[in-house]
Amino acid sequence: MSTPTFSLLHATYGRPVKAIAAMRMALERAAMPEGVEYIFAVNNDDESRHQLLGKWMGAPFRYVYGDFPGSAAAWDAAAKVSTGKILVQMSDDMELPDRWDHAILNAIHGCAWSKDWEQQPFVIAVAEHYRHDDLLTMAICNRARYEQQGHFIYPGYTSMFSDDEFSCRAYADAADGLCVLIKAPQIVVRHENPYHTGAPQDNTLLRQNSPEAYAQGQRLFVERNHQLLTRGFRTWK
Repeated sequence: MSTPTFSLLHATYGRPVKAIAAMRMALERAAMPEGVEYIFAVNNDDESRHQLLGKWMGAPFRYVYGDFPGSAAAWDAAAKVSTGKILVQMSDDMELPDRWDHAILNAIHGCAWSKDWEQQPFVIAVAEHYRHDDLLTMAICNRARYEQQGHFIYPGYTSMFSDDEFSCRAYADAADGLCVLIKAPQIVVRHENPYHTGAPQDNTLLRQNSPEAYAQGQRLFVERNHQLLTRGFRTWK
């Protein structure tokens, strides 16, 4: 079996219908879906996982199970079993554009070092429809960057501030010559989060964005990234 180009890493909890819909959209919008592996990370205590399993049997996706305290550890667990050359963070409410895989590869091949893209650690900064700050709400990197960091999303976070760390470390390491940050504003994703849309928050979102998760994430982020904050790296404006 050939190595997939992309690994879509999808942490989900309690929303099997939305999770499957997000996966189907991502695969249908891929120019070459045969080059994509899809991995769900599902909690052992998530009773809806049985519904998720029964939604699309035989489709090209896999599962990893665990006692994840939140989405950060789930995303990282999916990365640990992935085999693709480029890792892409997925969520129940994240929408990729048409031919997203070709767009990402085009952004890479537009770089002077593109012939060595599998060895050169890089992060791709795509745009988001709703946000206009520097937060990378969809983490995208190659396997060399994943191996350089030792994780995809740092699993010590519950959920909140895990994207801040991914973003700040990408900006700082790019400034220090440790990785390349590929800016690709032409690739626009939609994060259909109730925070942006005004839709009611379900139990999964309340769990993800709880005051406890926020406090834990903020504390850990400052502890782990104090020097970067001192240097002025921020994701918010």
